[in-house]
Amino acid sequence: MLDATGRLVMPGLVDAHSHADGAVFRSDVQRALLRQGVSTVIAGQDGVSYAPGVAQLPAAPASHAQG
Repeated sequence: MLDATGRLVMPGLVDAHSHADGAVFRSDVQRALLRQGVSTVIAGQDGVSYAPGVAQLPAAPASHAQG
């Protein structure tokens, strides 16, 4: 049990249309998402997916994400 007296309590939000796929593992991006109440990000819905990956091109997703 958590005493939340005087605080606003709500479930985490799901960002179902994020463009942060390549940056979601950066701690500054994670903190920004959490400050906005986002606890779950659905990635890869815009045709870019970093998983499961292609064995022949292991560095391609990382280089794309870094611009």
